[in-house]
Amino acid sequence: QQYYAAEAAAGEKSLPPPVHFSAYFTLPSLFWSIVFMIFGGIFSLLAKFAITRKILLKFPKLFTAGIFSHEGPSEDDMRQTSLSMTFVANGYRKQPPPDAAKPPLDYK
Repeated sequence: QQYYAAEAAAGEKSLPPPVHFSAYFTLPSLFWSIVFMIFGGIFSLLAKFAITRKILLKFPKLFTAGIFSHEGPSEDDMRQTSLSMTFVANGYRKQPPPDAAKPPLDYK
């Protein structure tokens, strides 16, 4: 994005403005958000030092509450796994006016 924006600012090409992108993820409840933050903080602290990094790599099942292991996921775990992605876009049908604030169209 920065490369194309710099080219457009230099007047080399007439390019559309770059896409603004934000990624989010959700958790089912405040409880799981707190658990995620605690595990993330502990994991981050342990990954910071060489000796604790070695322990993390040697015993991944212990430090991830059984989520990760050297054996990998079982066939049953693979069948039960799913992923859901929702894309939300805001935009204009035509070139926006220079003083436009928020795009009028929402797509989901």
